[in-house]
Amino acid sequence: MGTRYAVLISGDLAENGYPEFFFDVVLMRQALLDAGFGANNIFVLYGDGADYSNATHPANRYRPNPAITDAAANISDVEDIFDDLANGTNGRPQLTDEDLLFVWTFDHGSQTMVAGSSMSMLCLRDGDMHADDFAMAADQVPCAFRIFCMQQCFSGGFIPHLNNGHTVILTAATDSEIALPSDDAAEEETIGGTVYPHGEFNFYLFAALNGQDLLGNAVNADANNNGFVTMREVFDFIVANESGPSTPQYDDGAYNIGERLHLAFADLFLRDNLSDTGVEPSPGGGLSLSPDIHHFRNELLDPAATLLGGDAMSNGTLFEDIEIGQPNQIYVRAQNRGYSASGAEIDIYWTLPSTLPTPASWTPIGTITMPFIAAGQHGVGGPLEWPSDQIPAKGHYCFVGVLGNIQDPAPDLTAVTSIDDFYDLIRENNNVVWKNFDVDDMFAGGYSRIEFRVQGWPRRHHRGDLELELSELPAGVQAELRLLKRLLVGATTERMTKVDETTRYAKLEVQSGHRCAIRSMPLEPSDNTEVVLTLILTGDQPDGAYDLFVRQLIDGREMGRVTRRIAIGDHPYTANRRTGEVHRSDCDWVRKMSPVNKKPYSDLARAVGHGYNGCHYCLPEIDTG
Repeated sequence: MGTRYAVLISGDLAENGYPEFFFDVVLMRQALLDAGFGANNIFVLYGDGADYSNATHPANRYRPNPAITDAAANISDVEDIFDDLANGTNGRPQLTDEDLLFVWTFDHGSQTMVAGSSMSMLCLRDGDMHADDFAMAADQVPCAFRIFCMQQCFSGGFIPHLNNGHTVILTAATDSEIALPSDDAAEEETIGGTVYPHGEFNFYLFAALNGQDLLGNAVNADANNNGFVTMREVFDFIVANESGPSTPQYDDGAYNIGERLHLAFADLFLRDNLSDTGVEPSPGGGLSLSPDIHHFRNELLDPAATLLGGDAMSNGTLFEDIEIGQPNQIYVRAQNRGYSASGAEIDIYWTLPSTLPTPASWTPIGTITMPFIAAGQHGVGGPLEWPSDQIPAKGHYCFVGVLGNIQDPAPDLTAVTSIDDFYDLIRENNNVVWKNFDVDDMFAGGYSRIEFRVQGWPRRHHRGDLELELSELPAGVQAELRLLKRLLVGATTERMTKVDETTRYAKLEVQSGHRCAIRSMPLEPSDNTEVVLTLILTGDQPDGAYDLFVRQLIDGREMGRVTRRIAIGDHPYTANRRTGEVHRSDCDWVRKMSPVNKKPYSDLARAVGHGYNGCHYCLPEIDTG
């Protein structure tokens, strides 16, 4: 479960004529407490290490009891706090990649020249800390998200050193501007006839976060009125209202996370694969393997117990094959890696197995409403019924889940107009997943036929790679690939040999036990061609489960994959694909079958549901003649 932490740094002393250096520490800390940060998780580095207290400013608001200052604001103290949070030393917590780190700075700022370029600095009690040194100290702390709010002069110069894909930065000024205190009556807080000054940037930062300014006037920084003030909305409010000559700066990385990140952010996500932790962009581990979309032939009696209990969260095979001729039930698991409870709506689609399942090929099934999930917890939504009259012919299917809620709206699928858009849709959104994974039961001596689509992109000719990862298959498995001949024109193959061809199709022998590939395969606009991978067991493969996948790459980037688990072993029933009969596996007629006609079943009812008639000799009770 993620936790929110904050480091508040104010380097000069209020006694030196700038009492706002302490007042704003108090206000920033209170805003974080009001947002749900734990008091023990907010670390204050101020002045020489003690709270400001002076009879000229007697308001209780600015005399916290107990004292809030944890350490002085020296360069070494700043380095130490980040080092402690990275390593869990000196009695401080060790942050993880699930946590949020909020950093606020206030003091004078300055500039110097380093290697011919200007370098912004934060003035502290014992000297000036360079922006690159500050960033180096902060960067060692692991976290899911970072927010930096900086009031000091020349603070914009910190952005190039701090910015990355999980960081939002708001600064009071550019790298060449000074930042000023509040400067007009509308920003003047007066308590008991005494004026309490503040930083101009901070005045509006606090107002945006609190929903009212320090004079008690209600404000609304929630521009889209969704009930959450994101860091982008905070910044826009500051820019729209501050009256100083400086120019606030903003950066939220390549993924614009500031448009949804706020102090009580809830981040529900679906996993691409079992190793996925919700980090954006997805660090790898394979697409199309979502363990969080589940389909069953009947409703579950206790979905939470089945899908969340025990080791269920680490099980990627909690599903049943889709049964034609009857409704099937779909469930979804989600996790909340954020810091407050939230629910979501999850749209479910199906498409044929494909290595590039473009949104245009998705057919909607319906929407699952996910109940509220507490921070750091998991939840189950469903069932969503897939009606029997909407299920296509018997086969395998790919399922797509798209999650959205008021804090994190679902991506706009109509905006996916290029291959780059599609790649970003999957890799850079933790609320879009697909499940293109199935298990094929096989007998030693049998075969499996894996059908999938290879797709192109509308209005674009391109070349791509088709990789077959067969390294896990046991020795002796024979593999053949059948595809359109034109997909080989100008392409090269690795560990594949053409063994047959017709006017339109080519058959390639594929070396099992290796990664094989077709490189620079030509794809026409809107291509949607079927490719068939056939696996034949020679009869002496050991029982076990063996995974393989086929994936499509364009410009070296994986666009999608089809994954199968081949489960070799004994099965109680054997159907004959040619005669349409099902037998007990020890029936004499099974021994006379050609291996290519054998289809294993563990469930007799499923075989009957698929249209097989019982053998007159071994299963007379279901023989209909």
